[in-house]
Amino acid sequence: MEETHVRILEESLARHYPDAAGTGFADVFNNGTEDSAARSGEMVRRLVALERSQPQDEQAAYSKAVLTTIYFIYASYTDAGRFDLARRFLEASNSWKFIRRRERPLLAASLQWRWPGAAGFAILKEVDRLAARIRYPRAGKLVPELDNLRSLAPDGQP
Repeated sequence: MEETHVRILEESLARHYPDAAGTGFADVFNNGTEDSAARSGEMVRRLVALERSQPQDEQAAYSKAVLTTIYFIYASYTDAGRFDLARRFLEASNSWKFIRRRERPLLAASLQWRWPGAAGFAILKEVDRLAARIRYPRAGKLVPELDNLRSLAPDGQP
């Protein structure tokens, strides 16, 4: 799935933002190397450089798209346990400021001690999951008749 998104992004860049294309970004997940992380960082830097040249009414959307790209690449590396590449990408793209402060020391630690960094990220994900569960009420609390509605659904349907 990630590879498909990366291909679509690279095709869109080539079509709409040729100045940001051509970094070899499309193989970023196939060849998980320092070089591919640096190339993805270069692509982000090119996108950021193009931000001011966007039409005024499109700049906010463009900025959000760049941030989404940063988070997508970063999350892909960390989800795969490639903290070294996540760190290299952040350095190459100058994107440290977009990463949560509590994740920064984990990235630093993961360079010297791989398993504590991975364990730290696993703990953070669990904390985030629990916080979301507390923050967002269950659907049954929002829709009191939900169980009755579900009982009307055909078998196997939610």
